[in-house]
Amino acid sequence: IALVNTVVIIPIYYVIRYGIRCIEDFNTNYFFSSEEIISIGLIICLAISGIGDLGFFNLEIRNIVAYIVVIAIAYAGGASYGTAIGVAMGILTGISSGNMMEEITLYSTAGLISGIFKDTGRFFSFLSYVVMYFAIAMYSRDLSIAPLIEVVLAGVIFLLTPKRVLEVLELEIDGDKKKVECNEREISE
Repeated sequence: IALVNTVVIIPIYYVIRYGIRCIEDFNTNYFFSSEEIISIGLIICLAISGIGDLGFFNLEIRNIVAYIVVIAIAYAGGASYGTAIGVAMGILTGISSGNMMEEITLYSTAGLISGIFKDTGRFFSFLSYVVMYFAIAMYSRDLSIAPLIEVVLAGVIFLLTPKRVLEVLELEIDGDKKKVECNEREISE
């Protein structure tokens, strides 16, 4: 087991180091590749999964923050980035909760559906995910109220997020929009 853990640490170290170097280039004229965005996303997922079982009124803070991040990245970057971050979030939170398959399903669906419906606006993007979450939860486990409240609370926080925050996130993820922004900055200077 120690040998396996040692071998597993090497790629994790590489991804974390790669992601930290990428974070240093955030909010500059640097254009991120898909791998770099995923590396940054993995660091964010690791930080969120490190929250642990903190909660209030039977609601877990980790789940709320995780849903906010997955939905925000999916809304800013589209279905592909949302699904990738959702799978990473599901794996990392699933390891700590002990129910990896269900976590991967719920978070990746959050990213996929929110990303697909991003063009309809924030409200419909979130509403489509709530409907999908309800359907998945109804068939995969007994439908309890606490996880549903976590999803709705995460959605409300997402809807209350200032538009400028999502625009900055989208600018960093979408290379074409960043090129236009950099060109406009160069022209104005």
